[in-house]
Amino acid sequence: MSKKTLYLVRHAKSSWDDPSLSDFDRVLDSRGLRDAPRMADFVSKKMDEAGGIKPLFISSPAKRAITTAQIFAKAIGIGDEEIILETGIYHAYASDILSIIHGLHTETNTAFIFGHNPTFTEVANIFRKERISEMPTCSIVRIEAKIDRWSDLNEKTVKKTDFWYPKMLP
Repeated sequence: MSKKTLYLVRHAKSSWDDPSLSDFDRVLDSRGLRDAPRMADFVSKKMDEAGGIKPLFISSPAKRAITTAQIFAKAIGIGDEEIILETGIYHAYASDILSIIHGLHTETNTAFIFGHNPTFTEVANIFRKERISEMPTCSIVRIEAKIDRWSDLNEKTVKKTDFWYPKMLP
């Protein structure tokens, strides 16, 4: 059995200042631009402690999600061109996200998925024993399982979950 690690990352705080922008095109606000690099650095150090392997990055194409993914990619040493844009993450149901996860290649051991609430909270709660009422912006749920295929990831195969969010950092 190999170890599979999934990081669900809710996009950083976005701005509502420009009413002419569609929901899809909203950009990160000043808090989001502050929190995303801090959380990216935090998770990068966690990956180093675990002997980090180059992860797969998949993001919603919404501006706030892809910008968050790019900030994390820079911290982890992934090029922007390596981020896979998945339109199915934007306005997704939990079942859509599970399909993406279960469809990941067996060779991929670590994956980051960047997206939106309320869906990400629903997905996180499938795998966690302690429920999360809401994943705040730029929060991360790490899910670890000893499985060979991503299609085997479920609440029974999960060995450990972590939940991190900006306000918990010093």
